[in-house]
Amino acid sequence: MINLKKLGVTGALGAFGLAAFVGGVAVNTKDVAAAEAGDWRIGMRAVAVLINEPSANDRVGDDRDGGALGNILGNVSISDDYLPEVDIAYFITDNFAIETIGGFTHHQISYGSATIGNFQLGDIDLGEVSALPVTFTLQYHLTGGQFGVLPDGYWVQPYVGVSGGRIFFFDKSVPRFAQTAFANSHVVDMDYSNEWTYGFQVGSNFDIGNGWAINLDVKYQQISFDASVDAVFASGVFGFGENDLRLDPVILGVGVNYTF
Repeated sequence: MINLKKLGVTGALGAFGLAAFVGGVAVNTKDVAAAEAGDWRIGMRAVAVLINEPSANDRVGDDRDGGALGNILGNVSISDDYLPEVDIAYFITDNFAIETIGGFTHHQISYGSATIGNFQLGDIDLGEVSALPVTFTLQYHLTGGQFGVLPDGYWVQPYVGVSGGRIFFFDKSVPRFAQTAFANSHVVDMDYSNEWTYGFQVGSNFDIGNGWAINLDVKYQQISFDASVDAVFASGVFGFGENDLRLDPVILGVGVNYTF
């Protein structure tokens, strides 16, 4: 089955890469200086966090955003999110910087085509949860400096990065009654483990003068965590257990930043 979301993400990444390449090799007549050691860069991005959904063949037993939770078979689904993000980077050399971000995501959790034994439960609302990533990214900027592959004077200033950190889940809520085929069903509790995470980044700043730049940024983050559920679906029918789930989101960002 064709995954339209993945096609859209692939197209966005391809368009971004083409734009950065064409701009980077173009002859530029502006006098644009790359960042230098000791500079700070503060920015704001509008971000789309696109969760890597499983295909229909991943329904049971696969840990990529879906699979069984204990004795409940089905497919866990976690919603995308869109949010503002603050980013702060410090240049430790002319070409290398450390970036951290500020922002949290909010997700709806659901269980599709759930079954317990011979009981067909249908789709289940498992509530909502927020996630706070605390990450640090080591960036390599390709423009200027001792280790740059592009000279100063380019208005397109690309970079790549690798990140590591920890993700914290908070502000969880569960519905009082679960919408299933059984009356009086309800989710008792959902728990999420805080875990370490790592990822990769590619992006570019497009200089618009006086220290300001337009920023395009793409991240791929590996996030694996334990989720557990306790639920009562009908008299004598209980749902319980846990599984390791993977989100692996692609994070697309566009914004502005200022270097000083």
